[in-house]
This record gives sequence, C-alpha cells and structure tokens, in this order.
Amino acid sequence: MIGYREPGDLWKIQNIPFVWGPVGAYGWTSLKYLSGYPLSVKLKQIIKDSINLIQQKYYPLSKKAMKRADCVLAANSKVYEYIKRNLREDVILLNETGCYERECELIKSDFCDKEFNILWVGKFDYRKQIVLAIHTVANLVKTYPFIKLKIVGGDKNNKKLINLTKSLGIEQNIIWYGQVSHSEVYRIMQESDIFLFTSIDEGTPHVVLEAIQNSLPVICFDTCGQGDIVNENIGIKIPLSNSRQSSIDFAKSISYLIDNREILLKMKLNCAKQQCNFSWENKIQKVIEIYNKLLR
Repeated sequence: MIGYREPGDLWKIQNIPFVWGPVGAYGWTSLKYLSGYPLSVKLKQIIKDSINLIQQKYYPLSKKAMKRADCVLAANSKVYEYIKRNLREDVILLNETGCYERECELIKSDFCDKEFNILWVGKFDYRKQIVLAIHTVANLVKTYPFIKLKIVGGDKNNKKLINLTKSLGIEQNIIWYGQVSHSEVYRIMQESDIFLFTSIDEGTPHVVLEAIQNSLPVICFDTCGQGDIVNENIGIKIPLSNSRQSSIDFAKSISYLIDNREILLKMKLNCAKQQCNFSWENKIQKVIEIYNKLLR
C-alpha cells in the first residue's frame, strides 16, 4: 500500500532518520471521463474525490508523518508535484515498483497488413477505462479492418461491453480472454504489437513495466506512474482531456504506428534500455544512497 492515509507508526520513533514512501494517492481523479457511466458510478467517484481532497488537507496521521519525515519519496510525478506545491519542497521522486531486466525474443520479426494486435489488460472499472479502449478501436476499424483488440481481465462474458462492441460493429475485432495466468499474460504480450493502457488513475502500474519487459511498446495517458515510465523511445503518451477527444487521440497514435512499422520495431528494441532505468536493482541503489546520506 502506498496511500498516504496509513503511514504506520515508525514516524513516532525519535532520534533515528525516518524515510516515508514511496507515497501515493495525493491528487484526484479526472471526472471528464464519466460520460456514459451510470449515475451510481458518477456519484461514487465524486464522493470519493471529495473525501480524498478533505483527507489530503486535514488527515492528522499523514500530516504528522509528513512533518516528522527526514525524507519523503513520491510514487509518481503527479504526487511529487502535489507534495512539493502543498506540503514540502524537499520531496524525492521514486516510483514504488520496478521490473526485472530480461531479454525477450521478438516473436514477430516481420510486419504485414494481415493483422495488428492491440493488447488491453485490467479490471472493468471507471479508472481503467475499458470503454475508451473499445471506442478507440471503433475509430480505427474502417481504415484498418484487420486490427484486433485483445482484452485480458474482467468478465469475458460482460453483456454490457459485448453489446457495446456489437452496437459499434466491431465485435469481430475483439478477443475476450477473461482471467488468465501470469505466464499467459506474458505470452499474449509477446504476440501483440502494442499495449493500450487507458487508465486515468494509478500509482505506478506494474503491468506497464511488464509490457516493457516483454518488448511491447505502450500507448497511454501522460499522467500518474505510466507518464513517468513511458517516453517517445518506447511508446506514445497523450494528454488527459475527455472521453471523446481521448478516443480520437489514441486512435491517431495507433494509426501512426500501424503506418510506420519501422518506428514500432525500434520502440520494441528500445524497451530493453528502459528496463534498466526502472529495474529493481536501480531502485535498490537509489534507496541505499538516500539512507547513506541521512546517516552521515
């Protein structure tokens, strides 16, 4: 857990350095993506964000831990900016998760127009924005009828989503996997062309690092931890806006990579370099350096 609400009790111990973090959950979730969701989902998200805003400002445990800490680590840039602007300036950015460096053989060495596989992984909730992913594919099928959206996670028999794909005329372009094993996710990643990550509220999503481990370029929002991980060498980021505009922006990004396969191949090859930057070994060294500095 990286949420600021439960800092634990170690901050109460005096006369030794206290490092808190990586800390997450500061900030709020964009409400511009609620269009088309039931009223219950909208009310739940509005109430959740309102409570979070109040707790960020007044919750006593986190305020005391923040004041006591000799060093505070922020889990992503969004949290880093919030803490730096509102709580203390001497905050350090260190994402809370990492990846293992591994060589991944590219299963597809040649690209063709017979198929283009887009992978989506996650739960079917508001934060993950599966509906946005489906609308993105709907924007592409007329120009690229050979594309497939592989959906891993959630209920593969979800009637609402299945009916949505039918109403958009793209049911033949969707492959539903449901819940699968971890090794199976890796296999599907290695057989896909891009990873479409549509989540709007995260810490640092481990699934994005797993995509990079499997040489799978990422298309995502420029927000949260994914915004820190993905750069132009391994993927494409789009700004947060609203559901309609984002489906257009994601479609343009995917279209660009379909039409420029040599750039997509370079991104796949560049994933190995990015693994090093976010490896567990790299993070361990950074934490050791922080503690050594405090103990001098």
